[in-house]
Amino acid sequence: MEGWEKNLLALLLNNIKIKKKMFLIYLLAVVIPIVLTNLVIIHSIRENENIQKNKSMEITIERLKYHLNESLNEITEVSNYISRDLNINEFLQKKYKDNVDYYSDYISLVQGNIINNFYVSQALESIEIYTTNPTIINGGVFWDLRAVENTNWYKIYKENNQNMILYPYYEENKQFPPKLESNRTISFIRELPNGSNGYQSIVKININYYRLLANIKNEDISNNIVIAYNDQVIFSNHGSEKKNTIFRKLESNEKSRFNLSDSFLAINDRWDIYISNNQTNIFDLIENKKTVLLVLIIFNFLFPTLVILLINKSFQDRIALTEQHLLKVEKGIFERININQGKDEIGDLIRSYNFMVIKIDELLGEVYKKEREQQKIELAKTKAELNALQSQVNPHFLYNTLDSIRMRNLLNGDRESATVINELAQLFRRMTKWSDSYFVTVEEELAYVQRYLNIQKYRFVDRLNFSIYVEEECKTYYIPKMLILTFVENACIHGIEKKKNGGEISIIVSTQKDAIYMEILDSGVGMDAKRLMEIREVLEKKDLTTSNWEESTGILNAYLRLKMHYQEEGELEIESQNYTGTEVYIKLPII
Repeated sequence: MEGWEKNLLALLLNNIKIKKKMFLIYLLAVVIPIVLTNLVIIHSIRENENIQKNKSMEITIERLKYHLNESLNEITEVSNYISRDLNINEFLQKKYKDNVDYYSDYISLVQGNIINNFYVSQALESIEIYTTNPTIINGGVFWDLRAVENTNWYKIYKENNQNMILYPYYEENKQFPPKLESNRTISFIRELPNGSNGYQSIVKININYYRLLANIKNEDISNNIVIAYNDQVIFSNHGSEKKNTIFRKLESNEKSRFNLSDSFLAINDRWDIYISNNQTNIFDLIENKKTVLLVLIIFNFLFPTLVILLINKSFQDRIALTEQHLLKVEKGIFERININQGKDEIGDLIRSYNFMVIKIDELLGEVYKKEREQQKIELAKTKAELNALQSQVNPHFLYNTLDSIRMRNLLNGDRESATVINELAQLFRRMTKWSDSYFVTVEEELAYVQRYLNIQKYRFVDRLNFSIYVEEECKTYYIPKMLILTFVENACIHGIEKKKNGGEISIIVSTQKDAIYMEILDSGVGMDAKRLMEIREVLEKKDLTTSNWEESTGILNAYLRLKMHYQEEGELEIESQNYTGTEVYIKLPII
């Protein structure tokens, strides 16, 4: 636990009276644990019951899938037999001369008991074979395909573009074949191979809907089962499933009430199975044990209450007396507590109090003395820092001497030296002018930098080139004085000077949104990764003691000034590579 969390907890508890604390102990250590334990037990019983229910529902789903797939497999086998049967194919492709010719072959086909053999499957209700052969007469099993082209089931079959489909539908007025037992129908439709005369034929096997429904209704009545296709309720073991009503839609909110769901492949389409059960009422489970439970609850509450009252009595008087003496201490009255202290923690507290009364004056004196010494240290530190800053910004006394030297060089004809001395004198004059100002404009800062680079150019001759680019609108923005100069000076001394062939310094000042961006780039000797990491550590810790490198001083000084005024809005980044150069990026808010 973090320190502030401990302090907050102590603050809250210390403001509560002992009696209330004892009540909290009773509430938190007795009442709530008992209630939570009972709830956990009840929840566990309920969860176990639900787990058993879920297992039962999973078994039911698997059993339903098995029976449904078994029925569909039987229907598929019947359709396979019809598709392969040469007698039926020959019967469908033959052109009959007249009705007598047709009925003669039809009777031969029926007497061969070919069609009737298919009805051994309990899942099958009827078989209908439709053909485009115009010489076949409607009746029995065989029907004219053209007469059903406008029926819904045939349109669905043609739209699916599949060899076989399983399609549940409701047909208000059945005509082909004559009306069966129910308007609800589940049909397996399959195309038969074309024969010698090219007549198109299909077989439509109607599944015994109510036999399947009866099997589903025979499942455990505590489970609510729904089998759906395309969000239409095809089967359900609860509710009204009348044979002459359309399939109702399964709403989204109804789906959410089911505990489990699964799907299975019925021919070429997926059908969904939903199942739920009524959750066990826990109060029904414990009804028979209510007397025993009531006795246990009373004992669990009464016994801890008596124990806590006795314990509270054992230390209440001593705590009250200690509180009285502490109130006297607040008034400056220090008296020892004369009472049978006891050997428990409260006795230790009283003994500690008595010892505290003796030593309190001495401790207070020592604390006061240490505070005074600490204040002196802080004041001395602040004064030293102010003196250090003052010594850095007070060079103007040299200006007059430099001006005299410049005039003498002009008289002697040394104009180049005179120009450099003039630039140096202007630098000192600017420093004198800036002594009372913390901020300068970008234009003033860059003018100062320009003079500094001119002087360095005199030193390095052709070994130093520099360029300065500043957006026009940036010139009037204010920045801390000598901010750019610090990094330019660092680039000259530690970058360009150490490189045999010299290098180039580029200064770019631009603006974007509400910030001003300054870039100081040099092609000097750069630094290795270790050195760069050391400088970043100095900036992060704001402590020069971690570095032995002299150039860190100016960088840290600039960084501290940046953070002192802009806090987190001011950003400084340094990138460098050995023998390549160093790049400094500064971002400041516009002021």
